[in-house]
Amino acid sequence: MMRNLSLQVFLWFWLTILSMVLLIAAFGTLHSDELRTRPLPPHIVDNLEHLAKNMERKADGSEEKLAKLLETTSYAKHRWLYLSHPDIDKSLSSRPNVQRLDLSQLYYDTPAEPILYVTERFSAQGPAAIHVGETTYQLYQIMPHREPPFWIRMRIMPWWEKLIAILLPSVLFSWWFSLRLTKPIQVLTAAAKEFARGKLSARVRHKSRPQFELAQLSNEFNDMAQRIEDSMTTQKRLLGDVSHELRSPLTRLLLACGLLESGLNEQQTKYLQRIVKEANSLEEMLQNVLTLSRLEGQNQMLEFSVQSLRSVLHDVLADASFEAQSANKTLSVNCPESLEVNCDSILFSSAVENIIRNAIKYANHQIEFTAITQNENLVIMITDDGPGASEEVLQKLCEPFYRTSESRSRDSGGIGLGLAIAHRAVLAHKGELILSQANPHGLTATITVPLNSKYIDKTT
Repeated sequence: MMRNLSLQVFLWFWLTILSMVLLIAAFGTLHSDELRTRPLPPHIVDNLEHLAKNMERKADGSEEKLAKLLETTSYAKHRWLYLSHPDIDKSLSSRPNVQRLDLSQLYYDTPAEPILYVTERFSAQGPAAIHVGETTYQLYQIMPHREPPFWIRMRIMPWWEKLIAILLPSVLFSWWFSLRLTKPIQVLTAAAKEFARGKLSARVRHKSRPQFELAQLSNEFNDMAQRIEDSMTTQKRLLGDVSHELRSPLTRLLLACGLLESGLNEQQTKYLQRIVKEANSLEEMLQNVLTLSRLEGQNQMLEFSVQSLRSVLHDVLADASFEAQSANKTLSVNCPESLEVNCDSILFSSAVENIIRNAIKYANHQIEFTAITQNENLVIMITDDGPGASEEVLQKLCEPFYRTSESRSRDSGGIGLGLAIAHRAVLAHKGELILSQANPHGLTATITVPLNSKYIDKTT
């Protein structure tokens, strides 16, 4: 029952209110003798001053007469009068102080305007001066509190204690409740982010059981993630199996073509060469599909070693330079000789090759390859001066089998796996591949791979 979020919000609200009331009451008990003042209504002030003048006239300068006046019924029947003397031991009272009230707080050296004095245990109206001979008494009317009312205790509290009594419970309970509410949401958010990044095994795992509504949401997320993972796993397995099975008849087809090559006339040889070319293209496509399937399934065996970046990419950059020249384009390379990288050379070079070949295909005249180190990372930037792509397209270029509408013709080649394989290969090296617009136009592919400090280029 307590795991119901609505009930917890309700209880949290009233628990905060109750805590504030109890804290105010507790603070109020600490100030039972503290004095607070309030203005008196004019008619009460007039009555008090009239009473003081009447008693001063009847005392006629005699302190003994003044003491007897306090004992008369007309003065003390329905009220408690207290005459404060400069010497507190000579102060006069119409009633005995059986409640042991601290009346010493009502003593002032100089006469003051009549006001209302309030403590937790009593209230007093006064003073009004009574001159008897050379002595001046201060007249007060005392009103004891039988049971100190809550509102009086609250009124006499200092403002900072009231502020603490309100803020302390509300802040503490609000913080406690927000932690209980947001912690499972943060766990759910973290799992959703991991799942969105492609980690299909991400699940919501709470250390303690959350509220019913959030627990239900977490369970629904886990069920959804499991169904998606199962579907994607089945799809990848099917794709890999089909690609693998197709390689056997394809290999036999190429072998048969090799056996048929001798003894054919020129026209037949041309047809056979066309068949071999298409079969080789199909084999390359199947190989790419298998590579992507292994990378996505994390089944690709990687052999990491520290090597010179130049040596890893030597063949790739040489082939790319020749291909660019053949297309009347220029490939400029800026890669320090001393720069080293810890990678699987075959997979890493394949990733870079796919990106460079894509840049050469769409560049107008210039392709730039730059490798630097930055913040313990190896950063490779491959930029072309081609038409570029929109932000919407950039988000999809690394998806398998995706090609822009401009490149869907047969002459463009490929099936949209080059950048997808490069993206997965970079992820396998714990890095990231980011595609962005180049300035003023074109496309920039940025590969960032983490490095150990000892492998960083010392010249940068």
